[in-house]
Amino acid sequence: MESCWICKAVFQTRKQLKQHAGKEHSILSVICPMCCHKEVHFKRVSDLKVHFLKSHPSESKELDDDAFNESNGFYLSVFPKEYSKLVQKADRLSPSVVRFRTLMIMWAKRLEGKCSKTREELLEGWEVGDDSYVMPLELIDPQLPNTSDDLVINQISLNTSNPHIDLHQGYNKLRVALTNDLFEDKLAMRAIARRLAVLKDAAGHEHFDTSLAETCPELKSSIALKLGIHRSLIKDVHIIKIEMGSKKIKLASDVTDSPALPIETATITSSPSLPAQISNTSNASNSLNSNQHPRSVIVPKRKEPVISTMNSNFLAPQQPKVNNQGYRATKLLRMGAMPLCPPARREWVEDESITLTEGNLTCKWPPKNWKNLSPDQRLLQLEILTFKILQERGVNTSNLERSDILDQFNFLVLPGTKAYCLPDAGKDPTAHSRYHTYATLRMIANSKNIKSEKWLAMLECSSMLRDTTNDKLLRQCDKIPLRI
Repeated sequence: MESCWICKAVFQTRKQLKQHAGKEHSILSVICPMCCHKEVHFKRVSDLKVHFLKSHPSESKELDDDAFNESNGFYLSVFPKEYSKLVQKADRLSPSVVRFRTLMIMWAKRLEGKCSKTREELLEGWEVGDDSYVMPLELIDPQLPNTSDDLVINQISLNTSNPHIDLHQGYNKLRVALTNDLFEDKLAMRAIARRLAVLKDAAGHEHFDTSLAETCPELKSSIALKLGIHRSLIKDVHIIKIEMGSKKIKLASDVTDSPALPIETATITSSPSLPAQISNTSNASNSLNSNQHPRSVIVPKRKEPVISTMNSNFLAPQQPKVNNQGYRATKLLRMGAMPLCPPARREWVEDESITLTEGNLTCKWPPKNWKNLSPDQRLLQLEILTFKILQERGVNTSNLERSDILDQFNFLVLPGTKAYCLPDAGKDPTAHSRYHTYATLRMIANSKNIKSEKWLAMLECSSMLRDTTNDKLLRQCDKIPLRI
């Protein structure tokens, strides 16, 4: 048995659930990335394919024959999180997906401010389900404790001859040697880049003497989990176990053979509660007191270019902006969530500033010389326009409440229009509910955060089922700023 997570309807098979969710809730809706004059949606990927062949034949020739399948459609979906519950998304590195992703980014750029998704929202939506790659459960040894939380990354060095990462676990030092396959694995490189982005700048490259280290292959699973990569990309794990008060570090005086790499001398200071800190010998006299004894360690100078903590800014991905409550409330008000909440009013200033089109109906709004009209006349002009639009759609207005109609077209209300009286709460409680929801969202949009984050999150979820009949008109009003 399969149940719909939106309306709780129960179905015998998953196929029936998919048909229901696509038809009733538009979960499988996709965007045409080539229509850059306006945002165009289709119920399913198959409908988009027909549109592509008819309207964008040149672009269709550059795509594979099976490009328009449901798995690839995830990257064109209107609701990627919900879409992924019904369809397994395709590999993001497949040629068709790469092409779709590129087209969607270009689409968001061309329609910036006029489409429902920004570039950041597209990238965030595509991340759905990627966290499972970090470490498949079947690759974690159930006999070993999960020690990944005890590991701390010190330095990341991605030179092609010897890629490695230095960590510490308590007082123990670890060096993780990586395979060169890492550079071919895009997901692994992205995981490493994220960890580079949050590392603080390192003071230098600390020498790690593998002759004093022990191999510790049993830590591969925990380290792979910490780094967000597959354990097969880890070649070796070396560990130097250090006891408090007796750090086993190779001294410069212990080195008899000339090192293969140029060396510089550094001093190390020990603290019972802090990891070892390295500083240049020229500053040793200033950094050590009488109770600390300097000891020299080998710090190799690398001749080859190294991608490391010191020069990895170009590799670190741009972090998506955190959407605060004000931003989220404004986004809800822009399109509304009827019948729960009307769309926000606009800051109408000029006469006939936009052209509204609905079927065969075309008209200018606001009307000419509207500022000379009384509040009652402005309300009358609004009601005349809304009834013309509804009649063009073939809607029987005799069965509609006046409050429902005016709330639905709230974005066309002119400044100074007479406020209509709410119906009696006993007869039409939904109108009162809409009024209070709208007032609360306006408060949040004006930087008055509410304590209940869950209220806003639930309203965002319910907006997915909103009435979209006025979306075309709302987009025609995009250039008019909100009046909240």
